[in-house]
Amino acid sequence: MRALVFFSLVLLAGPALAVDTGPASQDFKRWHAACRPDGYCLASTGAQAGGADGAEWRYALNIGRPARQTYWEISIRLTRAEADLTRDVVASVGRDRVTFSGPDQIAPYGNIDRFYLLGSGAQALLDKLVHGASLDIGFTDRSGAPVSTSFSLAGLSGALIWIDTRQHRLGSERVAEPPPYGLVRADLPGGLWMAPAIAAQP
Repeated sequence: MRALVFFSLVLLAGPALAVDTGPASQDFKRWHAACRPDGYCLASTGAQAGGADGAEWRYALNIGRPARQTYWEISIRLTRAEADLTRDVVASVGRDRVTFSGPDQIAPYGNIDRFYLLGSGAQALLDKLVHGASLDIGFTDRSGAPVSTSFSLAGLSGALIWIDTRQHRLGSERVAEPPPYGLVRADLPGGLWMAPAIAAQP
């Protein structure tokens, strides 16, 4: 009898953990939202900036959440930009600024050019993003030159609501602080060797 009751509770809880079977992706103004077969859902947008050598650097801002985890993960992909993380990275939404310093607040996970924002600063930034018009990121590259780029936030709110709907979490609190689930630091010796598959993530 107890086993039957437990099985019934599992069946009732199942839909809350499942991912919706609707369209696997959708566009919201400047943002694209998509869910993988494993239930991880990601909202992303891109930006470009000119490099000192005349080439275009490509950037991506990603906000995602695993199907069975509570926390959102915020990352910035800086393709070809060699960020000097011994110096501050500043994220600005309007007049509000959040500064990220050191590996406890910003570090590459899974890919050497994908930097995750961590700790209380990530939470503070997430609270500002959904109400802002743009996110400006400023950092210093390894040559000592200042670099900046700007991401449009138009459509972000709709993309996050779409993810909440897909993951059956409408109305849930948006929290973001811990390191990304299942990834290791890409800048530590042997980091990618310990988990080689993570380097192939988009």
